[in-house]
Parts: sequence; structure tokens; C-alpha cells
Amino acid sequence: MKHATLCAVALSFLPMGAAAATVINFDDLGPSVVVGSTYAGVTFVDATTDQFFLAGYSAPTIIRSSSATYQPQQASPIQAVFAAAASFVSLTGLDIGANGYVLKAFDAMSGGNLVQMASFTGVDIGVGTFQTLSVSGPSIWRVEFSQIAETGVGDGMAFDDFTYELAAVPVPASLPLMLAGLGGLGLLARRRKSS
Repeated sequence: MKHATLCAVALSFLPMGAAAATVINFDDLGPSVVVGSTYAGVTFVDATTDQFFLAGYSAPTIIRSSSATYQPQQASPIQAVFAAAASFVSLTGLDIGANGYVLKAFDAMSGGNLVQMASFTGVDIGVGTFQTLSVSGPSIWRVEFSQIAETGVGDGMAFDDFTYELAAVPVPASLPLMLAGLGGLGLLARRRKSS
């Protein structure tokens, strides 16, 4: 019984496997839903669902800006704030034209430093153009996405397939020493029992 307890304690300190990617395609929501904290682990700010049909891309439900409909600006971007640090985020922009779109990752839930940025600019009003952007870093707590600029072309866009992976929890440097100590305690307990 003591050995089983020691093994259970030791195993509880071992690092967990790599987290699988979480993909949110918003298809489980109807149109005109303010997304907010609908999905566990991530809260969307200024995001509302809508119906969207694009030739060559299957996206019946997408998100758009709640305040600026299909033209989110960098001054008031759509945001996704994570409950735990992420290491990878990707997002598909739909109908990306001359105003382009940008995905920015930050190391804090509010404010913070820019970790990484990716952008794409199409042409004209971008009908039928879709592009997936991704950012990565050891500690992403928030992403923002919006148009790069307002060119006056009347270019609008939508977003779909929000994907993220949680950051790996680092193994403490003292873990090998602790495991060796637990092994030593197990050997001592075994010797005492046999004598």
C-alpha cells in the first residue's frame, strides 16, 4: 500500500503531455450571438456571430465586430483573452481585401507587450479571398484582430476557425531530485519492512 501511495505521489508531479489544439468554428451558435465567454478557456471581446457563405470555403457561422460590423479597426479590435497562457493561435479571415487584416499576440490579458504579429493584405474588396494567419510565443494571454487600415474601399471581412494551443507548463528543475528522494524513501521503507 505504501509503495502504491509513493508511486501515485511521484506520478502526480510528472509533466502532462502536450495540449491538443482547440478549434472553435462558431457553427454551434446561431446568428447574432454575442460570443463573450461562451467557450471555456477563452473570452471574446466585441465579437458577434453571423451567417456567411463564401464560395470555396465552408463557414456557415462566423464572427464579426459587434461595434463595427464587418470593418473592425485597430483602435477597437476584436479580442480573445485566454484563461491560461497559449503558445499558438491561428485565425482565418474571410473576404480579405485592400484593407487587409492583422493578428497580434500579447503577453498580458490587458496591455502587455506585443509577442508576435502577422498580417495579410488582399486586393480590391477581396470577395472570395480567405487567409489563415498564426502567431506563436511562450506566453500568449490575449490576441487582437482587425483590419490593418481603412482605405475607404468599403472592404469588409469576417473571421472563422479560431484555433489555439495552451502553453506547456515547464518542469521544475527540482523534479529529478524530488523523485530521487521519493525513491530513497521507498527503499528505506522496504528495508525496514524486511528486517
